[in-house]
Amino acid sequence: MIELIIVMALMAIMAGLGYPTLQKQLVRVRTMTSARQITATFQRARLEAIRRNAPGVVEIDIPGRRVAADIDGVTFVGLLSAGVEFGAPAGEDIVDGFGASGKANFTIAGGVLESGAFRIVGPHGNNFVEVRIDPPATARIQIRKWDGTAFKAQGQGGVSWTW
Repeated sequence: MIELIIVMALMAIMAGLGYPTLQKQLVRVRTMTSARQITATFQRARLEAIRRNAPGVVEIDIPGRRVAADIDGVTFVGLLSAGVEFGAPAGEDIVDGFGASGKANFTIAGGVLESGAFRIVGPHGNNFVEVRIDPPATARIQIRKWDGTAFKAQGQGGVSWTW
């Protein structure tokens, strides 16, 4: 019986030591899943605009916590994960670029009219990620993370992201 109690105590201690690491991983997974949802919505909007030979629009719905696309009357959405919100660091905007409309306007050739990004913040409000489309002609989509001074791609400048 004493051996069982000792084993249980050791397991509880080990679980307690691993909890902070698990929490960081959950924050990372939720934030990156949301960024990938936005990326998938952009990619689908681009392909639908080309396929239907019709311009399209992708915009954010902040209260609804989603990204919505409309291509020639066909609507589809990408939802944010639990705990993830649209947000930006102090001094930055949630929607960066895309012109006065604040929407990604896709052309029939698959480009966008103007470069821009939608920004999200992970649980606990300290991990900012943006999904950027640039350059307009090719509509290249890239996920970038805030490093305290600027949004950077994974490995940019030889530095990996930290969560």
